Amino acid sequence: MDKIEIISILFLIFLILYNYMGGIGIFTNIYHTTNKDIDELPTSYDDSIFDYGAPNSKFKNYHKSVYLPKNYYKIADETYPDVKNKDIDSLYIVLMNIKLSEYNRDDYDCSDVSAQLEWILEGYGFKTYIASSPYSLDKYGNINSNSGHAWLIVQLDDGEKVAIESTCFTQHSFHPPGIVLGRNMKYKKYSYLYRDYVEDIKKYSNGNYLLPNSFEEYLLSYEPPIDENYINKCDYYYYHPKFIHDTPDEYIEGYYVGNVKHYIPLSEFDWWSDDYNGYFKNKLDG
Repeated sequence: MDKIEIISILFLIFLILYNYMGGIGIFTNIYHTTNKDIDELPTSYDDSIFDYGAPNSKFKNYHKSVYLPKNYYKIADETYPDVKNKDIDSLYIVLMNIKLSEYNRDDYDCSDVSAQLEWILEGYGFKTYIASSPYSLDKYGNINSNSGHAWLIVQLDDGEKVAIESTCFTQHSFHPPGIVLGRNMKYKKYSYLYRDYVEDIKKYSNGNYLLPNSFEEYLLSYEPPIDENYINKCDYYYYHPKFIHDTPDEYIEGYYVGNVKHYIPLSEFDWWSDDYNGYFKNKLDG
């Protein structure tokens, strides 16, 4: 048997093993699928989290708006049941079941989306603020002075604050629960990045893919990598906002930056005028 025949036989054996074991990827997958730090949280509603015995809208006082529809928060309260405990677990479940309209820079951008999400979460009983900055972050976590941005801050019953990227709930950019990963991996398993990690592991575990060993390794696979420096930049931006207000009214009424008063028009917050939200447009008083 000459050298060529030996090589041919060895190659044939390799092909048999290759097909039997599902391809070369299986060899690289064995190590990478045995040590996942997967901690998948429940995503479906459990009625036990809601307080159906809470006082109805007839016995509540609502924020009296000058610019928003008169029954703005009353309709939110009547639409969504109150959550018993405003903790991170209840917030996560509520957020995982919200999907909003398609993002549109002209008439449904980050301020409209944030206003609608604030309205929904207030309906569930969460104390929610609209945060904003005259700057946005680029993909490297650096300041982009060409555009501003708006998002939410939710204050839980224990006083802890949770930053939420509102645009994560829009169609075609759907990444619930939108919770922003904080410094030192705060809210790790509740963050939208961790949820993406869980979904990717579930999607690709049965294929011939080289999978990350951990969430941290998964973050470093991004381009550019989501490393500690990037997370800290995001923490400073989202959890320490330049401006934060209780309702859209406060932005419309105007706020000071130094000695200059800035105004944001109602058109930046009137999410109910979007065709997708026609149901609420008919229920909200003009």
